[in-house]
Amino acid sequence: MRIKSKKVYCSMLIGLLMIGCSSGSPLKLYTLEKSQINKSFVDRRYSKNSIKIAFVKSIKQRSGYKMHYSYSRLDYGTYHDSQWSNDIGKLLEANIVESLGDTHLFRVVLPYNSNIDTDYELKSYIYDFSHHIRGKKSSAVVSIQFNLVDKRSGYLIKSKKFNYSEPTLTINAQGYSEATNRIIGRMDRDLIRFIQK
Repeated sequence: MRIKSKKVYCSMLIGLLMIGCSSGSPLKLYTLEKSQINKSFVDRRYSKNSIKIAFVKSIKQRSGYKMHYSYSRLDYGTYHDSQWSNDIGKLLEANIVESLGDTHLFRVVLPYNSNIDTDYELKSYIYDFSHHIRGKKSSAVVSIQFNLVDKRSGYLIKSKKFNYSEPTLTINAQGYSEATNRIIGRMDRDLIRFIQK
């Protein structure tokens, strides 16, 4: 009898815990939209070359699924009910592969996990990728450095750091996500200009 009562008690406890966990608000997922690039300003100097997009690395904060926000230069938090649909480094890598691929700037654009040798490699480093809230002002902030490397010689061809700040329409994860996507559209166009210079 005691064994049965313990089993019943454990079953009831597990059931209550599952109800408690499932009754919370659902997790909202956000992603980066594919940029629409005007191909008219794309030249053909790299049209016979290939490029690999290295996995995007984070310098100052952890990359991952979490959406970061801050109220000052010294503090960071993460949204508990919202996150990116994938590791932000993978989302950025996929976005760059698609955007560069669509322009036909290179003969082929490959992701970092490809085993195929390429002529060039694009390395990226995130310094900031977060939602800044300063009093009544709210903005999405992206700070990222791009390094274009000649794979055959190992030499750095060019390097540039881009800093973006875009006001959000709402002070929440959705507003932050929408503003970030506007930044990514600008970043993709700036990246193509940077490679062509």
